[in-house]
Amino acid sequence: MEEFPTASKNEKRNLWTASQVNIIIRNEVYRGTYVAHKLSTVKPGVVRKNKESEYITLDNHHESLVEEELFKKAQAAIKQRGKTGRRTEYESALKGKVKCGYCGYSMSVRREAKEPYYRCWTGKGCGSYMKINVMHLENTVREILQKYLEVCSEQEKRKRNERMQALSNVSRVKEEICLLEIQAEHCTVTRMDAYYQWKEGKFTKEEYIKKKEELSAREKEYKKELQRLAQCLEEAVSVGEGIGASMGMERFSRECGLTQELVDELVERIEVFADDRIEMKWKVRDEIQ
Repeated sequence: MEEFPTASKNEKRNLWTASQVNIIIRNEVYRGTYVAHKLSTVKPGVVRKNKESEYITLDNHHESLVEEELFKKAQAAIKQRGKTGRRTEYESALKGKVKCGYCGYSMSVRREAKEPYYRCWTGKGCGSYMKINVMHLENTVREILQKYLEVCSEQEKRKRNERMQALSNVSRVKEEICLLEIQAEHCTVTRMDAYYQWKEGKFTKEEYIKKKEELSAREKEYKKELQRLAQCLEEAVSVGEGIGASMGMERFSRECGLTQELVDELVERIEVFADDRIEMKWKVRDEIQ
């Protein structure tokens, strides 16, 4: 048989609590009724809860703690409150993100007043009972996220321009390298042609030597410039790679409302403190510079 809870012996807690009273007025054992067969064993290790119609009850099984008439009135009151005073859950885009700033306990939404609010229900015994109006919190978070997205948008534009400039620089340097390589190759071919013309007697030795020296000097300058351009190309490529990839915020740039997707993408948690002060912990790290 279930034991009756009694008042605590601790002098500092000598009153019945609401939870203790709630247990009593909801359990038939306190009006002298024995209730059995609440559970059934489906198979070894597996137990299921039976329907109330399957319970086995014995009235007047033991001395009652609550009078029959009082117990029935309590049941009627519970049933009536269940119809009119039931808490209404409020679907919020911040669901699961809002935490008490003092104990870290998750804050849940209730609509017990005219407007819904987040509240810490004693979380881990911190006793702060911290609460904040849902609409106020959502508006504040929406403003913060919109400002963040505006900054992201500006940074994306800057990065896009930098990438285009970097690609343009790389393309320009490659074109210059290609042109110089052709000119350097032309010097080599022309020098060989001058050699054959000297051998065929079309050039004097002095003319050939002069031509050869001119072409060699020009080829040397081309190769020197090619080395410089190779370094420029390496730097241009490095700059392009250093710009970094897109943050992927473009799909939110035109977002007007506060959505679960947006919050899940950016926010780790939102901590609530006194005077409606909040601190947001971001999932992103060092993204905005």
